[in-house]
Amino acid sequence: LFAVFAERDHPSSSALCIYPLSFIRQMFIQNIRECYSGKGNQGLEYFDSSVKSCVNVDDTICDDFCGNEVNHPIGGDLPVEAMTVLNFNNRATAVLATSTGNYTVVFIGMENGHLKKVVIENSSYAFEYEDVNIAESAAVNDIQLEPNGTQLYLMTKYRVSKVRVRNCNIYKTCGDCLGRKNPYCGWCLLTNKCTRRSNCQDNGPFSWTSYKSFACPQIKGIITGSKELLVAYSSEKVVSVRVSNIVEQLATSQFACLFSINGANVSVNATLLDDDKINCDSMNWNFTSRLEPNVNALLTVIWNGSSALDNPDNVHVNIYNCQNLANNSCDLCLNLNDKYKCGWCQNSHRCEIFEHCNNGLSPWLNRNQTCLIPEIYSFHPKSGPWEGG
Repeated sequence: LFAVFAERDHPSSSALCIYPLSFIRQMFIQNIRECYSGKGNQGLEYFDSSVKSCVNVDDTICDDFCGNEVNHPIGGDLPVEAMTVLNFNNRATAVLATSTGNYTVVFIGMENGHLKKVVIENSSYAFEYEDVNIAESAAVNDIQLEPNGTQLYLMTKYRVSKVRVRNCNIYKTCGDCLGRKNPYCGWCLLTNKCTRRSNCQDNGPFSWTSYKSFACPQIKGIITGSKELLVAYSSEKVVSVRVSNIVEQLATSQFACLFSINGANVSVNATLLDDDKINCDSMNWNFTSRLEPNVNALLTVIWNGSSALDNPDNVHVNIYNCQNLANNSCDLCLNLNDKYKCGWCQNSHRCEIFEHCNNGLSPWLNRNQTCLIPEIYSFHPKSGPWEGG
């Protein structure tokens, strides 16, 4: 039994309570036993004003006791009590409970015109997973569920509103899908979509995952633990990332790494190693503008040709150009952040990484060294008015 209550003195707040039917029955039997032991009163004031004391009867009261003419009717003084499982800052005015799979779901209409969607985890804990504004400031007086379980009908004073029980397809990534903790929705690996379990055709044990497992196949980060990999412009680099929750259906797939920069995409093949590491094939990072100091390339790991692993932490590649970061100045070059590994190539008179300085064969100054004293060969202008300007 699911019930909502509000305090008499504080009707602006309310609470949801759960009563197991077996417990309610036990309390009924206990009240009967109390009366048949001569404790309390028989009769119900709201039915009959003739209230009398209970009669002590030497009778066995079992769980299937159906009553008799003695001590009839019995009201009882022992209440059925329960702790609240969820509290609200508004008064609840309607409640409806249903189930989906292994989950119990409660829909609660509020005085302010909102619908609360609640998951019951156990007899002492529940949480709200969605709030829908049905009719602002119009109390929801009743809730009914369509026989097929797909739509709710909510009644306010002047309106009947039809609301979907579920709308899984609005969640586009596994993380969003499971992060909402919607008991009707889960992630289907076969279609790479957020959907109901019955709509996921693959019946494998890991083909559909619910919010309780939160086992989204995803990129965890660069092998070094960072969320960003620095790559110098026009250099050769292998991108390696940590991944998680690569189940059997994925492990046998073909993988690829897709890098997106300002609307342009570059794809290379990739290899899964040890179920938790993906190596993107080596490539030359020269597909961005030479004039940009640095630019981020978003990484997407593709499996099965079109499905993507989640990238919740926005793991990406930062492509940088030493020359443009330092405006090709030796002083600025040697004062760049050490993470860029830029230095001054004396032969080319350019700021670049060591490998680009004549393939590492020419003199190259790092940030712990000092730029050479400049030699002035010419200057401009060489003439001007006496007073300057």
